[in-house]
Amino acid sequence: MYEPGHLHLTHVALQPSDISYDIHLRYNVEEDPKQGTSMHFTMQGEINGKPFEEQFQLPRDLAFNFAHDASRIAIRH
Repeated sequence: MYEPGHLHLTHVALQPSDISYDIHLRYNVEEDPKQGTSMHFTMQGEINGKPFEEQFQLPRDLAFNFAHDASRIAIRH
């Protein structure tokens, strides 16, 4: 079911070489008097059974490319 401000990604490992994950990406718009409008992201979940949580922020003009930053975080974990 769709929930505004939330993206849920899940994958079950079917082969021994696969990676399983269950990731929740929550996002909201924030206003900063100095930097202007930006998107704040909270990424949490499990990758191969190991829990993680990270946050990142992108300025308005780069928020469209949030998947790039999210994939870099997932690769680190």
